[in-house]
Amino acid sequence: MDPNRPQRFAFPVNNYLPSFTHLSHPLFREFMSEFVSTFLFIIVGIGCVITFKTTHSDFDTFLSLNLCWGFAVVFGGGLGIGVSAIIDQFDGGHRTAKGNFSTLCFFVTCPNDWETNQLAGCWDQIIATGILGLVMASHIDPRNGVPRWMHPVLGGLSVMMIGMSFGMNDGYPINPARDLGARCFAAILYGKDAFTDRNYWFWVPIVGPTVGAVVGAWLYNVCVDLHSPKPEDDPTKNGFLKQNGIEESWEPVKGPNDEVRKDLSTDF
Repeated sequence: MDPNRPQRFAFPVNNYLPSFTHLSHPLFREFMSEFVSTFLFIIVGIGCVITFKTTHSDFDTFLSLNLCWGFAVVFGGGLGIGVSAIIDQFDGGHRTAKGNFSTLCFFVTCPNDWETNQLAGCWDQIIATGILGLVMASHIDPRNGVPRWMHPVLGGLSVMMIGMSFGMNDGYPINPARDLGARCFAAILYGKDAFTDRNYWFWVPIVGPTVGAVVGAWLYNVCVDLHSPKPEDDPTKNGFLKQNGIEESWEPVKGPNDEVRKDLSTDF
């Protein structure tokens, strides 16, 4: 085996697994990647929320709560095995969505006591998620020269920033997957209360972030990207390409099933 030849797998043991265990279709691979990454950041973030609520902030603060969510986006991570015992100690083993010992909001995002207007909550999430979409569009814009490995780091920092600014209102879901998946799981524990709680608040963290993400991305497109100079008219193009090691010509790259594709990283 040529040591200089790029290997298909990072872990050699995968070369010996049956071919049917490998997801060959790009759509399935993307789905698996999204599933794992979303699971990790949700379970880490929820673990921090449980610590925050069950200890009455004695060992956790609102700042550390936001830091945890930010790091969850960056790294993923794991959840301690003692979380279930902590919840049992808090509510006596009786899962309820109402009262002083309600644990529903351990899993889903809930508005603060002063936030009773659902439309106001929806606007809160449109603005917060719009900010996230705007800054993330800036991060992934190749003209800005942000390395790909920095994208999750900047994403995590963006989540921290939004949480510290908007988190006290509605828990800043800023992602439909943050609340909907956890709420479907909570329905197993709390029944219909998972969706009817707070006068059917469940639609706010779904609609608000969905609309906000589109608004934020289009804001960047209309206010920044639309006005970028053409490559042939951009005096900084050659310097940018050399600095980031990007060839000016399109290079054919072998993809799955030996299909030829173009490297989109050079598309300006």
